[in-house]
Amino acid sequence: MLAAPDFATLDLVARRKEPSVLWPVGGQSLAAHWLDHAVRLGCKRVVIHAADRPAEVRAALGGGGYWSLELEVSSQRAPADAIPMFGLPNDPKPVAPTTPLELLGWWFDLNCRWLAGRNINAVSIDQCREAGGWIGPRVKISASAKLVSPYWIGAGAEIGPECRIGPNAFIGSGSVLESDVHVENSFVLARTFLGSHIDVRTKIIDGNTLLDLVAGTRVELRDNFVASALTSGAGRVDWRERVLAAILWVPAILLALGCGRPVTDMVRLPGGALLALSTRSRGPLLARRASWLRHVIAGHMRLVGVLPRAIVPNLPPDSRSLLEESTPGMFALSDLHGIHTTADTEESVHAVYQAAVPAANAEVWRNLFRLCRLRPATSNA
Repeated sequence: MLAAPDFATLDLVARRKEPSVLWPVGGQSLAAHWLDHAVRLGCKRVVIHAADRPAEVRAALGGGGYWSLELEVSSQRAPADAIPMFGLPNDPKPVAPTTPLELLGWWFDLNCRWLAGRNINAVSIDQCREAGGWIGPRVKISASAKLVSPYWIGAGAEIGPECRIGPNAFIGSGSVLESDVHVENSFVLARTFLGSHIDVRTKIIDGNTLLDLVAGTRVELRDNFVASALTSGAGRVDWRERVLAAILWVPAILLALGCGRPVTDMVRLPGGALLALSTRSRGPLLARRASWLRHVIAGHMRLVGVLPRAIVPNLPPDSRSLLEESTPGMFALSDLHGIHTTADTEESVHAVYQAAVPAANAEVWRNLFRLCRLRPATSNA
């Protein structure tokens, strides 16, 4: 039995939308760290007593399916023997915050403790670059940038020239730092843009919101060139892909004429937009997905990338985050391995690998025209 912290009355500065047990600590929520710990202990059933928005906690953890646990999120008062989730598992219990300023410090301290306690031998999508320095997949770092451990840079982040990252710097997934940005003792949350010549010390930055860890103040910046929020999954689609899609458009539509009636699915892109994807039940793969080409031409999708439907329930938080940072595509690595149906759980497995390893996209590109002619045996292609 676990007791989720209820700091809602103290959250007057950060003003987070989710309860504190779901706040990010490294690449996943605090609650996810505890469920990972429960699995390591061999637990089969976990009860989380959450006084603060239990419905949101329940929805975020998906019933414990990913962890193969029987998970109950209860709104009842936690019993005396419930373990408080104030800190990380196997870490000395931190002092519970009593003021809004202490709450910010508690959150940042959790991230520092998580980074200090990372196990280099554990399975992770991140790579240990040096002692205390971790970098996620698809990270771009300028040769002139300086990294000072400890630091953590999430998947898909971009670090510009002359930047200085660390010590105790956390750069969230998909964030972009332009030139000469200094981040020290600070947490830049996911999908945040920081303009050139910005000095960030003892701060938490979420989009255009700046939280001061010393003064306990909140400032919302109005100048987007200084700091702003980036749209999730808003990767740029190369103009050459869009031109190639336009070239394929006419033959694809002609091929599709005799390939059965299309079935349309509404797919939500990582940025939140809904996309109508019509798929036919027969014919080569190019014909079945012919209508997808207009989304490539418009720049909403790539020709090669993870399929938009690859984000499925019960994905681990780090895998979900990785897919959410990837621009979706029309042809995927799973197609190359003969998987064309959402009923096959291997589709999401291939998607995570494709998002994490750039060479996977190159493999799909080399076989692109073979995939266009491929005739899947299944109807859900």
